[in-house]
Amino acid sequence: MVRKQQTAMVSKQIFKGMIMKRLMNKVVVVTGAASGIGLASAKACHGEGAIVVLTDIDADAGRIASRLLPSSEFIALDSSNDSAWDGVLDSVLDRYGRIDALVNNAGIGIRKGIIETTNEDWHRMMSVNLSGVFFGMRAAIARMRDHGGGSVINMSSIAGKIGLPLSPAYCASKGGVTLLTKSAALECAEKGWRIRVNSIHPGFVDTPLVQAAVKHMPDPTWGLH
Repeated sequence: MVRKQQTAMVSKQIFKGMIMKRLMNKVVVVTGAASGIGLASAKACHGEGAIVVLTDIDADAGRIASRLLPSSEFIALDSSNDSAWDGVLDSVLDRYGRIDALVNNAGIGIRKGIIETTNEDWHRMMSVNLSGVFFGMRAAIARMRDHGGGSVINMSSIAGKIGLPLSPAYCASKGGVTLLTKSAALECAEKGWRIRVNSIHPGFVDTPLVQAAVKHMPDPTWGLH
């Protein structure tokens, strides 16, 4: 019995060593990767064997994050700046020859009611959360189309599906991401570009963005209404 158990354990270890990681040598670009869901996504991709390029507007935090992932690199990026995307993705192409996936994660949160939300609040939210996703997706799809295809993952939110009180700009921006994703996915499929486009809709996750919002919640059940 003991010998059979030992043999089974050895076989399991050999089999485990033969399993190729799901993203082995895939080139993955992650925005907003200095913290929160972006950093967790970068770690997950790295753990599956990907070559990860972290980007973030916070250069210092981004460089610190990249040191956690051997063989990764960091490039500073303001995702709301459309012209900056070309430089970043061209740099990735020049170095690695392709871009297999883009995780469009960078985003901000402003928790104000509809009357308190200023024009500046609105435009800033749309600039980062919606326009930034569009700019990144447009730039990545153009390059993926010419290099064999790829995958775009846009970070939306449960707020982009059901809405939340006291967050009109945030909900609108994430709802826009959801439908923008669907439109791009249908176009890529129709044109046969071998590019998958999907959105993810997290609920409340313990990240710096959510922690900042929770501090100002008058009622802990507000998101359930």
